[in-house]
Amino acid sequence: MQSRRDMLKGAGLSALFLGLARTPAFAAFARAWAPTLGVPPTGLGSLARSRPFGTVPDIPATVDIGGFPFTPHWLGDPWPSTKIPYHSAEDIFPGGSPPPPDEDVDIAIVGGGMSGMALAYLLKDRNPVLFELHDRFGGVSQGEQWAGTPFSMGGAYFIQPDPESWLARLYQELGLDRVQRFSGGGSDPVELGGILREDFWTGAGLTALERMAFERYARLVMHYAENYPEIPLVDGRDNRWILELDSISLREHITSNLGVPIPRLLAAGIEGYCYSSFDASWDQLSAAAGYNFLAAEEYGRWVCPGGNAHVTDVLWQRLTTKYEHDGTLDRLRPGTRVVHVDVGADGRPLLTYRQPDGTFRTLRARRAAMCCSKHIVKHTLARLHDDYQELYDAMSQVIANPYIVANVLLEAPIALDFYDLFLLEDGNFPFGEGQLHSGNRPIDVIAGNFPAGPNQPRSVLTLYWPLPWAEAPFTLLADSAFEQKALELGPHLRRTLALLGVPEASVRAVRLTRWGHAMPIARTRFLADGVPAMLRQPWRGSVYFCNQDNWALPAFETCWLEAQALAPRILAGL
Repeated sequence: MQSRRDMLKGAGLSALFLGLARTPAFAAFARAWAPTLGVPPTGLGSLARSRPFGTVPDIPATVDIGGFPFTPHWLGDPWPSTKIPYHSAEDIFPGGSPPPPDEDVDIAIVGGGMSGMALAYLLKDRNPVLFELHDRFGGVSQGEQWAGTPFSMGGAYFIQPDPESWLARLYQELGLDRVQRFSGGGSDPVELGGILREDFWTGAGLTALERMAFERYARLVMHYAENYPEIPLVDGRDNRWILELDSISLREHITSNLGVPIPRLLAAGIEGYCYSSFDASWDQLSAAAGYNFLAAEEYGRWVCPGGNAHVTDVLWQRLTTKYEHDGTLDRLRPGTRVVHVDVGADGRPLLTYRQPDGTFRTLRARRAAMCCSKHIVKHTLARLHDDYQELYDAMSQVIANPYIVANVLLEAPIALDFYDLFLLEDGNFPFGEGQLHSGNRPIDVIAGNFPAGPNQPRSVLTLYWPLPWAEAPFTLLADSAFEQKALELGPHLRRTLALLGVPEASVRAVRLTRWGHAMPIARTRFLADGVPAMLRQPWRGSVYFCNQDNWALPAFETCWLEAQALAPRILAGL
């Protein structure tokens, strides 16, 4: 198998990183780029509405806020402030106790986002029950289509896989290699002071000492591209050096290894990347997690039509087709909230859930997998706080920050052929965790129609807006939050449209998606303190945990690698 080091020798990634080469390479398309549902299985009925892709009307309903037409409500996590799930008691049952089980299955999976759908796909021969809180599957990897143009409401890309790896074979099995467009490392522009810069990462225009800092930073990233800090940690390898990296912050490591002062603009570029990719400052981030992302990006990204929603959509289609064939479509359960998980005297998990009509039922399984965020899990497992304090404490160390995604639907082409444009503005970021709420704004914008290429008659811009501070979730719960955030977005949207030469009058709609606990924070010492080892152990022998937050690493690959590791453990003994 070709190693990452061999790939580096052949790809000239140092030049890509420094912006000295641009590779707007297209993958060959084997079918039309827009994702298609085809003919749904005959028994789907209302389940068809649970597809990860939604459809936006050609002329969507909007309200004017600050001079732009906004869809008049939150998407993603759309609940009103008084009905946010798991923010109030969920297990007040008629009669005081959960109802007795009235259904027996082999496997039950809680959470129909990328992790849960990945695990369900790997275990599909057992037809597991798959519970999903939202009306649509996909979690933060949902998407929409507008006039034939698919776009992401959350996760947007993943890293080109190592040749012949398990992930490469999986992507081929799912047909992702036939629809993706490749985005090369270092090939995207950076906006600074209202000017698009393709030479930003060279330190162009700065002093010789400042350029030296940029060059040394490039070499530092390339070192970790060649000596890659794999997370999840690979069993059987000497991971001590990764744990040492995890013990200090990314900022500390870069500062101590450059040997020269960090220029303000280099710091802004790194910090902006961390805000965008991790929803956290480089002061908070583990150096191991930081280099895991920074180095991986140098191998290039795969961008599917509609971003990562294309992947969950393929999984949804594969699962519904399989379940329809087996007559078990009722095991896909969107809009269904698991509120209480226990283990009976026989060692089998008992999952009590609230149905869409508000009534409760209990299911008994031989194995259960919690593929949802730990902030939900720790309030769902029975008596966890009292009987399993160590596990409860480990789950409490998983901290997640919220995110807003703004999709701008345009009745106009975008001439610039780019994927991801970082918006540094004046380069003065509010550095440090305590300052993050000051001047908070969208950090980058992607071309939602990137897989189709530039100059489409209609196009989509997707602005990513992290809210990287502890109190941020509460700012999104107020009834006035939607209008406030729409007003805050307006000036940044105007700036972005002007930057790309797109007239404001071409904006058909702005769709704001709110994700309340989207990004687990890869803080320092999360790995070194052994938190993942605790989170990967089954609770009471039969309830497993599969989520990217097992490693506090918000990555597409983490979801799949955890599912791959967990699937055989669940099957053992069944």
